[in-house]
Amino acid sequence: MPWLSVNWVLHFSAFKRLYCLLTQYFADVLQKLTSSLKMLNLQAITKDHNLSATLIMCCMMTVIAVQCKKNKEIIERIQKLNKSIQHYLIKAIEQ
Repeated sequence: MPWLSVNWVLHFSAFKRLYCLLTQYFADVLQKLTSSLKMLNLQAITKDHNLSATLIMCCMMTVIAVQCKKNKEIIERIQKLNKSIQHYLIKAIEQ
């Protein structure tokens, strides 16, 4: 599928912008050091569909979500999830 080779490049560009915005929010709004974040391999996410790399980005978004202005809504939604899923989310947030 030749379209995949072009498609992953477009996805990479979009994920790179998203990652930059996330790290900027993490530093500017949450006033956290970005050096504490795990290194993210965007090519692994976009080209290789790597689950571990994707989960790192998801964890980063979860940490931001539970610390944003609407965190009470987010936390309430998390509390409505299955207990095992809550457990994994809490572990991700604590890291």
